[in-house]
Amino acid sequence: MQHVEKSLKSEQGFSAYEQSFIYACQLYEKIGPGSRKKRERVIEHAEYANSVWFGSDPCQTHEYLIAKGVKSFGLRKHNGMLIAPIHDFQHVIWNFYPIQHDLYYPLVGRLEGGYFHIGMRDMHKKLFVCVDYESAASIHEATGAQVVVVFRFPNIPSVLNQFLQRHKSDQIILAISSPAEPQGTEEVAIRQLVKATGCQLRMPEEPMTSWNDVHVKHGLQAMAQQLNWE
Repeated sequence: MQHVEKSLKSEQGFSAYEQSFIYACQLYEKIGPGSRKKRERVIEHAEYANSVWFGSDPCQTHEYLIAKGVKSFGLRKHNGMLIAPIHDFQHVIWNFYPIQHDLYYPLVGRLEGGYFHIGMRDMHKKLFVCVDYESAASIHEATGAQVVVVFRFPNIPSVLNQFLQRHKSDQIILAISSPAEPQGTEEVAIRQLVKATGCQLRMPEEPMTSWNDVHVKHGLQAMAQQLNWE
């Protein structure tokens, strides 16, 4: 996110926080769905999210990341809590998300279409889409590919469609946890989504397992093999 902050600071003399919040207001007034009160709530929370993000300290390491065997790729620490920004394609920050999964966080504000990314596009033109940060970080470490984190399953279609429209030549791979029930409702929904979007699907071989679980249990090389990474 450093390049985002630098570009924001350079415009009109505003701080990164001020510029990102101004962008959020301008964009949502133009394209924001729903009632005026809903737009006002979303913009109000965007202001709060920007103040939290730009007022937080960059995080180099954390006990939670150590336990998961992954690094901090642009995360920050707010009151001891690991957070990632939720931004759109213009890199406007609308929200933030706590990384620790043992904490329940009732998400307020905008999530739909928002994401966090690790790494940059490269010559492989392969993009992984994950739900959780830990798996995304593991996949990036194993492959070096760009990985997008959508944070919650219902947000996958919106983010997928955006990347499919903007990067039509890229190979987009949906890399998610294996469901608790093979061929159950969850897996059926996932496969319908894959069929509708034309992206590829990668799930761990073991049931009820995330890609970070594979990393921790078997190592990065074994995980890369399960991902069919070449």
